[in-house]
Amino acid sequence: VCWVCWVCWVCWVCLVCWWKKIQNLEFTKMYNINTDESYYLKLFFGLPFLDSDNVIDCFTDDFLAILPAKDDRVVQFTDYIFENYISPDAMFPPNIWAQFSASCNCTTNGCERFHSHLNSSFYSSHPNIYNFINVLVEIQSETCIKCRSNGIKTKKIYEKEAFIREQMTKLA
Repeated sequence: VCWVCWVCWVCWVCLVCWWKKIQNLEFTKMYNINTDESYYLKLFFGLPFLDSDNVIDCFTDDFLAILPAKDDRVVQFTDYIFENYISPDAMFPPNIWAQFSASCNCTTNGCERFHSHLNSSFYSSHPNIYNFINVLVEIQSETCIKCRSNGIKTKKIYEKEAFIREQMTKLA
């Protein structure tokens, strides 16, 4: 398993755990309403896109400065994130799940990506068997070509990664 895919998987698992914690604290309705608390909670989902060295600084300088202390559950969520994901002795420190990368190849679930690509190839939910087989043969051909290309990136991918990298450095 490549390192980037593993980091993306760990990042995805962390995000799911964060969302489950929000659900356990009964924040789901409030999360969708524009309040100080919902804005604060939504900021947490941007942490995985920071460089791992900057996560703790961002948390202590930026997040704690705007912590809405009206609701004890917000403080409880913040403590949970800090203790399990941000502190130096956390179970999942930032160097495992935070990645400042402009890579276009990072995906959280290859199966979902394939399924989405397969579904977009049809115009109806129950396609003709001949159309279905043609699409599968086409996907197989694309896969063989990608395997033989040995990871060679196109000019479009290089331009896209350069643009993303430029935008990320502007924000850093």
